[in-house]
Amino acid sequence: MKVVNRAEKDGDNATFERYKGYMLRAYLLLLVGTIIFSNKAKSNVDMTYLNYFIDLDRVHTYAYGTAALAFLYRELSNATVPS
Repeated sequence: MKVVNRAEKDGDNATFERYKGYMLRAYLLLLVGTIIFSNKAKSNVDMTYLNYFIDLDRVHTYAYGTAALAFLYRELSNATVPS
């Protein structure tokens, strides 16, 4: 965080934007992995979600509600149907 604050104060926009992207990806990974697509059987977040955060300009176009409902339906199906 100190690097980001220093880059912002010094006017180093390239470093500031790069670290801002890192922090945004970490926050989105936390949000998606623990809130939207949470799985209480695991104590970790699946890193495949990072593939969706490569282009941060497209993140707002994703249909999170539809994906969350599909995930929930699959998890409920796995929980109720014996394998």
